[in-house]
Amino acid sequence: MGSLAAGIILGLEERMKPEELPVITIVEPETVACYYLSAQKADGKRHHLEGLTKTMMAGLNCQTPSITAWPIIRDSAKFYGTLSEDIDAEGMARLGHPLEGDPKVVSGESGAAGFAYVYEILSNPALAKDRAELGLDQNSRIIVLSTEGNTDPDNYHKIVDENNPF
Repeated sequence: MGSLAAGIILGLEERMKPEELPVITIVEPETVACYYLSAQKADGKRHHLEGLTKTMMAGLNCQTPSITAWPIIRDSAKFYGTLSEDIDAEGMARLGHPLEGDPKVVSGESGAAGFAYVYEILSNPALAKDRAELGLDQNSRIIVLSTEGNTDPDNYHKIVDENNPF
């Protein structure tokens, strides 16, 4: 958990000047946020989430940060965020039913998390402080990675087609 993010961070840091690096943001389900917890403790150590954890974002269901990824993420990420399953589902639905002229993206529960988080920050007036902290405005360029497609067809269909809010 976190190895892909760490690899991307290392690649960016190898190729870019420090002042050119993007604001690296780590997004996790609110019920399983071990990187968020570790960053909040701010002691440099990895922290384990106790008890049972559950999320439909199965690819992000991890209770302890990776021993190899944590130091890289800890030293490079500028922002950590969590999202609810409802926000994630909205992101999946928006990707599956995009604005006119945008391409459809089939992204599963874990894959849509980054997009869902950014979409919520940009569209929710109550999150203006988060937008400002991330430095997001009309001139921002945002890169979001979706690491999975439709991995749970029944849930995907329910979220994107049956309960589509768009």
